[in-house]
Amino acid sequence: MGSGGSKQVEYIKEGESVVDFLRKNAFFRDVKDLASMRKVASMFEVVRLTQQPGETKRIIRKGDIGDCLYIVARGQVEVSAPDEKGERTVLRKLVRQDVFTEIGFIHNVPSTVDMDAVKEHVVLLKLSKGTYTKHKDAKYMRNLTDWLDATAGHMVSSSLKNVPMLAGIPEDKLATVAKLFELKVYAKGERIFSEGDPGDAFYILTKGRLVVTSNQGGQVIELSTIKAGRSFGEISLVDEQTRTATVTALEDSTLFMLSRAQFKVFLELVPSLSDTIRKNIRERSAVNVVARKIPFFQTLEPNKLHLLATMAKIQSYRPGSTIMMEGRNKPAKFFMITQGVVEVTVQDKYIREMGQGEYFGEISLVSGRDATATVKAVGKEDVVCLEISRDEFDALFINEPGALAEIQIKVLGNSCELRNVLIHPIGRKYFADFSKEQFATENIDFWSEVEELERSGRQRISPDIADVILGVGLDKVNEQKRKALQERVDAIFEKYIKDDAPMMINIKSSVRDAIRKRIENEDLDYDIYRAAKYEIYELMSLDVFSRFKHSELFKKMLSEVGVYGTMVGEDLSGIKSKLDQRSKSIENKQQ
Repeated sequence: MGSGGSKQVEYIKEGESVVDFLRKNAFFRDVKDLASMRKVASMFEVVRLTQQPGETKRIIRKGDIGDCLYIVARGQVEVSAPDEKGERTVLRKLVRQDVFTEIGFIHNVPSTVDMDAVKEHVVLLKLSKGTYTKHKDAKYMRNLTDWLDATAGHMVSSSLKNVPMLAGIPEDKLATVAKLFELKVYAKGERIFSEGDPGDAFYILTKGRLVVTSNQGGQVIELSTIKAGRSFGEISLVDEQTRTATVTALEDSTLFMLSRAQFKVFLELVPSLSDTIRKNIRERSAVNVVARKIPFFQTLEPNKLHLLATMAKIQSYRPGSTIMMEGRNKPAKFFMITQGVVEVTVQDKYIREMGQGEYFGEISLVSGRDATATVKAVGKEDVVCLEISRDEFDALFINEPGALAEIQIKVLGNSCELRNVLIHPIGRKYFADFSKEQFATENIDFWSEVEELERSGRQRISPDIADVILGVGLDKVNEQKRKALQERVDAIFEKYIKDDAPMMINIKSSVRDAIRKRIENEDLDYDIYRAAKYEIYELMSLDVFSRFKHSELFKKMLSEVGVYGTMVGEDLSGIKSKLDQRSKSIENKQQ
């Protein structure tokens, strides 16, 4: 396009040129001289759309990149989008002098709506981003440029106000902070980042819903969902780690993104927020440290570990301060030590010291009793603990057999049962080593493989994950799971059950025949070996386990797990009863 008067004069309608129209526009009414107005008019392309009565013509389709700005000069434009049922809903009707696609124009993001010409004759003025960039600093463009800048800033600022983490940013800094963010729009099913990607950005979700998943042994596991107002990605960004999970849009979503360089500027602009974010990072990173130290964490489902990282709060205690008082502990909490040393006493009698990776407070939470010991910070450095409430403890651990098994072993010591040992990672290792010494590994190996089979059957996949993440229907996912089940059931049968199995276990012929018949009839589920598993458990309990409890390996196991002894007093019946109730409840849910 030319920039002067040599261009042929274009008209919106008879008697109204583009220059005449733009002089009435709020952006250009201050431009007084005709030469400048002609330059403005020459920047716009005139788009004429004609359709039959009752027909519409698509101008912008959802997903189109917004690289042009439009002004309605004649006719009407409808803005629409599908609702939850897939039916089209008109969101807005645009008429003469209305501007549209400014968000995509500013942020270079796809349109989230459709835009249609709905009158017989529609005329639009179209401004390309390239033309705008070339002329935006001209005096005659000042009003439009200021409006676009203000629109961009207001959009980000108003969204940031609704994010809890950013609620404390002063108004005078909010506009400056807003300029650091880049708007990103993701369609349903589109990935924000993948597990293993470099951590190069921090995100705030302002609209939509995201799902966090991880690939565990070839299976996609849902860790959590992210709702509007939540932020994520800061740990990898600060620690320069790769992404530990994949984040995908469950529905069309809008995010604001900070690059690594802009994130540093962001923290410098708002130092008070910097402290909050760094504290949040320390809390989540501390969970990873604790997870490697506490054995029963190894038995937790991946989503539980992810929840623990988001729930736990970090708290520091000066040397000499009391963290938990015997006979009190209200409100009850579960404490995980990430730094420092504590001293444990019962009725003023020294019991032991505890350090990084150890925990306390769980007896009160499980039994409902007051604290059975006093715990104080000792040494020269502060004691730092991760803490969760009773409700959070219940949500995370109370239905986790591995967590209860560890508490049971600690409380019961020599009186612990085989089921406690088998479920606990350290206990199972020592029992497997003893079984190997006794040339009786087939039973523990069979029990372990069946336990893993049953555990995999308890993992459910939601329709959202099947559709959005895997790109297949739930029926297809179930078909794949059934095929995998068939393979695992056959492998266990070949190894332990059939008549000439290399590691054949000693079970009743009726149980063996029932399993064989179900396999032949393709009557399969994840509990197909439950009866055999129970029979082998009883056999191990009466035979190998009774000998194991008198061995040096059993003593080493108790020492490594850490038995409470006098820490919880002499009366263990109440606690044992509570633990037994919890264990039975878990077993019933798993059946």
